Amino acid sequence: MTSNKGKAKGGLQQKHIHSRISYLFQAATYLAETGRKAQQCGSNQKADDQTANKHCEESAMSEEAPSRQSPHAVLPSQDDQGAGTTAAEAGSAPRIQDIGLSRQLFAHLRAVSLKSQIRISPKIKHSICKRCDQLLVPGCSATTYVENKSRKGKKPWADVLVITCVACGISKRFPVGAKRQLRREKRPTQPKEQSANVTALLER
Repeated sequence: MTSNKGKAKGGLQQKHIHSRISYLFQAATYLAETGRKAQQCGSNQKADDQTANKHCEESAMSEEAPSRQSPHAVLPSQDDQGAGTTAAEAGSAPRIQDIGLSRQLFAHLRAVSLKSQIRISPKIKHSICKRCDQLLVPGCSATTYVENKSRKGKKPWADVLVITCVACGISKRFPVGAKRQLRREKRPTQPKEQSANVTALLER
């Protein structure tokens, strides 16, 4: 006799693996968002530093000659400005590395689901790139558009949503207008009489 120790009575089977997959997805999503925000802040800060340096140079050129200034006046040196920017970049560097860590967690999530033979939910699967394991955020890390390859786009059920990853360039396609087919266990079964007639016809 086979033992049913692994089966939960009236509950979800392999609940600990489902919770592990959920935790990996939440952690990877959080790290990807923080890394993306760090990249945006770093680019904005570099632009602000460049404008500030230009403003300082223009003000220094417009000032009087250094001989007329007081001997106690001290101008900010370029070394001090460079030290400030390097410190800011050093502070944002760990956050930018979070994107690579999020990819690693997504790859681990995919490996856990394959090894345990657990189907990932469509929402999670559609939000992860299948080549580089990057979080697909429309307008940031992915581009989305709808294409219709029918003649002059007259068939509305031929609309297909195309999601393209910015990092690797691979695309995912999802039908928009077509109805999704039900799973085999949820499809209506044929009556026994019809199935008997079909088998009789096939035997002839």
